[in-house]
Amino acid sequence: MTLRRNTEMRFTCTSILWALALGGALAGSALAAPINIALTESYSASPDITDTGTWWLGENAPHVKFTNGVSNWAWGDVTGWMGGTVPLKNIDLTVDLGELHADIQGAEVDQFVSVSSGVPGSDSIAVSGSTDGTTFSPWGTMTVTGPPATETMFLWSWTGSSQTARYVRFRISWASGDPHVLLSEIRVNAATVPAELSLFSAN
Repeated sequence: MTLRRNTEMRFTCTSILWALALGGALAGSALAAPINIALTESYSASPDITDTGTWWLGENAPHVKFTNGVSNWAWGDVTGWMGGTVPLKNIDLTVDLGELHADIQGAEVDQFVSVSSGVPGSDSIAVSGSTDGTTFSPWGTMTVTGPPATETMFLWSWTGSSQTARYVRFRISWASGDPHVLLSEIRVNAATVPAELSLFSAN
């Protein structure tokens, strides 16, 4: 009787541990952070980002400063466009992800803002995607957190249903004036499957 009771107890404990592990894996999948698939990838811009000779403004090709994984409200960690050089008041920044991705669910832009230095926040940023780099489909307009502070980093973000693209374009726009436009980092977020769940889906 004692042996049977001990065996039953060990079986019950093992079952509980497996249930807890599975429950933790499922909970982890709901909380898993997306992966930034733009990290270290190159991008192009129109108008182009050219080296102005100013240590905090301009970048020679290949352009990688916005995708180097460093976001910081500091002159050395930003770059962008000189005020008065973008007459159409639109900047198109296009990230090449290197390959087609079918699970893009979000994007973010960290914009450096220093009103005292003539670097205000932009009025809007729209995001779109393309599989071939030629035809772009609109995904939506980004929302911003940061105002009304005038010396800070603005976080622009977009989230939506899964999109398929290799190229992601950010259109940065403003209605008036000719300000400097400085960014620190851009991210394109894809949904991920946690490693622990892949064990259960392998068969």
